[in-house]
Formats: sequence, C-alpha cells, structure tokens
Amino acid sequence: MERPPSATTSKMSITGRRDYGMKFIADMDDLASSTINVGSHGQSPLNGSHDSVKIYEGAPYWERQTEVTNTRHDEEDDIDEGCHPFWTSWWDMIRGMGLIIAGALKIPFTIGHGLAKALHFTPTLYNDTTVRKWFLITGFPSGIVAAVQAFLYGLLDGCTDWFVLPYKVARKEGFLGFFKGFLQGLGSIVFKTPADMSTTTVTFVTPKAPAPPGQPDISYAPDYDKWQARAARRLKEGNLPTTLPEGFPAQLKGDLVWEGETVADTYDWTYVLNDEQLNEIDRAVGHFKGLGLSLGHLTAETFPLPNLHAELRRLSAELHNGHGFFVIRGLRVDDHSREENVIIYAGISAHIAAQRGRQDHKYNGQKADVVLSHIKDLTWSQNNGSIGSPAYTTDKQVFHTDSGDIVSLFALETSAAGGASKLASTWRVYNEIAATRPDLIHTLSQSWDMEVFEKADKQYVERPLLYHFPATDSSPERVALQYGRRYFVGFGALPRNSNIPPISEAQAEALDTIHFLGEKYCVNTDFQKGDIQYINNLAIFHARDGFTDTLEKRRHLLRLWLRDPENAWPTPEAWKYRWAQLYEGVTPEGQVFPLEPFIRSAGNKGR
Repeated sequence: MERPPSATTSKMSITGRRDYGMKFIADMDDLASSTINVGSHGQSPLNGSHDSVKIYEGAPYWERQTEVTNTRHDEEDDIDEGCHPFWTSWWDMIRGMGLIIAGALKIPFTIGHGLAKALHFTPTLYNDTTVRKWFLITGFPSGIVAAVQAFLYGLLDGCTDWFVLPYKVARKEGFLGFFKGFLQGLGSIVFKTPADMSTTTVTFVTPKAPAPPGQPDISYAPDYDKWQARAARRLKEGNLPTTLPEGFPAQLKGDLVWEGETVADTYDWTYVLNDEQLNEIDRAVGHFKGLGLSLGHLTAETFPLPNLHAELRRLSAELHNGHGFFVIRGLRVDDHSREENVIIYAGISAHIAAQRGRQDHKYNGQKADVVLSHIKDLTWSQNNGSIGSPAYTTDKQVFHTDSGDIVSLFALETSAAGGASKLASTWRVYNEIAATRPDLIHTLSQSWDMEVFEKADKQYVERPLLYHFPATDSSPERVALQYGRRYFVGFGALPRNSNIPPISEAQAEALDTIHFLGEKYCVNTDFQKGDIQYINNLAIFHARDGFTDTLEKRRHLLRLWLRDPENAWPTPEAWKYRWAQLYEGVTPEGQVFPLEPFIRSAGNKGR
C-alpha cells in the first residue's frame, strides 16, 4: 500500500489507546486489514514470514468483535459492545479525566522524591563514601517512618561529617586535605539534611489482590513489621529444625557470594562499548538485513561480530562462573528504528547465549512462540482490571527470579523518576539464612504449590524453590533459586486461585525473609538508556523500585530469556518440565518478536 502524503509515528484510537510504531495513516477503507512492507528483513508477528508485517486494525469501533487481541479487557468489551460511539466517547472522556487527576496527584510526590534523591546522592559527586543507602518505602506509613529516620540521620551525618571529614581527608592528602574535608563536611550539612527531610514516596499503586481462604496475612507488597512479628511468633512456638537439610552446605564460597555495598570494590560489572565496537555492531545490522531472513534466524553467524565475539564469550563465562551479572553500556538507541534495536539486542545476545526461550505461547490470539517481551507501564492504556503482573505497572517489583537460565533486559528508555534496577546474590542470602534460620532452608527446599497463571489442565505445580547441586569433577557445589512472589500471593487482577492450597506460615516467612535479605545485600546497577543487563537467573535475583513516567519519558525495557548450552548449569529434575516449556521446539521460523508492548498471558486476566 502506498504511503499517503500525511504521515505520523503514532495514532490515537477512539478509546484513548495510542498505537505506537505506525509509519503512516491509511485511508479509512484500508484500516480493517492492512499490510506494511518492511523489506526483506521484516517479520510477521504470527508466522515468522519475512515478506510483510500485518497490522490488525479491525472494523470501526462500534462494530468490533471482542478479543481482538489478548490484551483487551472484558469490562471494556461489555461497555463497547452495542453502544453508539457518541455514548462511548463520554465514557472515554470520564476515564481520561480520571487519569489526569491521578497523574496530577502524583506530581508533588514525584518532584519531591526526585529532589530528595538528587540531594541525597550529591555528596557522592565529591567522593563522599558515607552516604547511606536509599530508604525502603512500601507505602504511606513506611514513608512517614522513613522521612523521620531520614531527617534524623541526615542531621546526624551532616554534623558528624563537618567534624570528622577534615581529619580523615587530612590524613590522606595532608594539610590541604584539611580544608578539602572541611568543605565536604559543610556540603554534607547543606545536602544531606534537606535531602532526607524530603524523603517520601509510595511504591505500590495497584490495589491489593484479595487473599484466598486460609491464606496467611501476606500480600505482594512485603510488610517488614509483619515479617518480624511472624518470625518472632514462630521462633517462640519452637519445634523448628536447627540443622540444615542433608547435603546442603553450611556456607557457599566464591565470586557469586557478594554484597551490594562492597561488590564494586572488586568487580566492575559495566562493559562500555567503544566507537569501533559500535561500528562493528552497525555493520552486523546491515549484514543481517541484507540476508532477507526473519528475526528468528538471528545467530552469532548471521549477526557477525568478529572482534567483539571473544569479549562476549568471556562475559558469558563471567555470568555462569563469576559474579553472575554484567551490563553492556553505550548502545545508540536513538540512532536506530525499533526493529533495528531488536536486531541489535537479539544479535548481541546470540553471542552470549545461543538459545532464546519462549515467553508466551500465543500472540494476537493465535498460537506463537513469542521470544521477546516488553516491560512497560500499560495502565495508562489498559484498564487496571486486566493487569495481573507488576511488569506492566509503575509499582515496585519485589525480589524475584524470572524463568530459565538467563534473564536479560535492554533499556530503550528509562523513567522520569525512580525505577532503579536492583540485584542480589542468592548465595549471600543463602549463607545468611543457613547460619541464622536453617529451618527456612528446609522450607525453601521442600515442595511448594506454585500457581500456573496461563490456562492449563492443572492450575498449579508442586516444586521446590531452592535446589542443591553437589560438587562434581567438573563443577563446584552450588545452590539455585527460582521463584516469583506473585505465584503464591497473587497480584492485581490475578489473585491466588482459591482452588489452590494456601501457603503455610513457614512459607510466608520464607518469602519475606528472602525479599528483605535481598534488599539488605542488593546492588543498584544504575540502569541507563542503551544498557543491556544480563543476569544468571539461577544465582541472582532481582527487583525494581517503583517509578513515575511522563508523556515525554516512559520507562520501556525489552526482555529475553536465554540459555548458553556451552556454559549452562545442569537443570534440576524438578524444574525440567518448565525448561522444556521454555526452550524445546522453538524454531527460527516460529519465533515472534513483537515490536510493540503487550500483556503476556501469564500476566493477563483476559488470557
């Protein structure tokens, strides 16, 4: 179809949803079914064909069929069906006003939080290493507590630094260091106290999912006080195991045991690409596009990086046998189209881990092997009633793992405020629990009833969250953790199914314990636009701070689930069924790389 004279990069539908990525506006007669020629390197979202990409626009609003895509919400269908657009437009205007009011209420919190954080970390710019970690806030009550603590700590730290820093810096740098330390101390009073006076933010926005009958008092948002009370109560009751399960180590050692406050002293996890490497990546994009293959054919051979390849293989070894994570920095996102950024992301990743995992089994209502997903707030375009995963909200994501060996995230854009990416060492957390609460190692290594959010014959599976690998001739002793909190307590529109047995008090305590120890020992990777973050998903678990977007700046990540057959850890027997779902039967021809955000079946009430 020929491109008409007027063009745009997006269009707004009558419901207020914006369809990004449109490179033209077709005539109305063509909107029902149109095809865009994207060249020989394009891909159909359904069948992997490289001739064209189908854009499913549908009939006029009031004549649409239900379930156009797997992200449409039943409640809106009920409102739309049979209604004249004149009346539905009033509903849209009411919803729009609601979004405007909700956004306006967030503005003072967002500005205050951003200002507080900027002032809080300003002393690090002049090498002040005494700045405290950012405060954990899970709601308004904890925000008030954090604000009081922050003010007191800020006042104490500022006054202390004014007296201590001149002495400390003078010892290192001599007479002139005394004056340098004096100025640094003065800066601490100026920045730390007002910064910490302003510390307040709310990190959970989505309404709490209702608990099924018999479920302990626990929700997706961890509550520190409830955790402490539950732990004290269970310890008082007694009869808890005092030794570790047979075979489990008292302590793990190695590079995978690290703490957020000190890991940067010995490990630089950021690999910054230089101009020569970036040019090599651009040449690889041109080479792949010239092959005329669908995106599922992206491999180390079809995306050649002759000079960078050895470094990427070294980083894969670091992922599996070193510290378990790294960040590739410097990709020029704005210089490329969305499709080219996907090619770059999958192409680089193919040198690190050759296998791409299946993240969804359908797309646009049809069977598909979806290997790329988008992590983005979709509450502005989707009714909250359909979203059952924090990945599609601005909420804080608590500590968890994804599925499979490796989880990777590519930042196309960061948020206007918040959204820090946090990583924690499973091994460091294991060592803490093993030394202080061996009974919880029993709990984590026993069978749990884990909900299956996608449609299945059985809505839950039984498996342990923690697995032990004994040492062999070729590999050291290891433990691996795989879990997501929402699979046991629900989130948003997907509460825990009442037909699934409730979790126990011991399991509730275990979930809180690994989360709060993750917070204690985590590192912030300073995720920036153009970064690709790779995580050993068996040895590292991760979280995300709540964040705020603006119309101009919306946090948008791409995600791949990967596996490197050369370096991969053995798959525990209890987890093999899940690995088969991820990696078996995924062919180049069947792989789908959606270029626009959508809600995966596992996070969608309308699945």
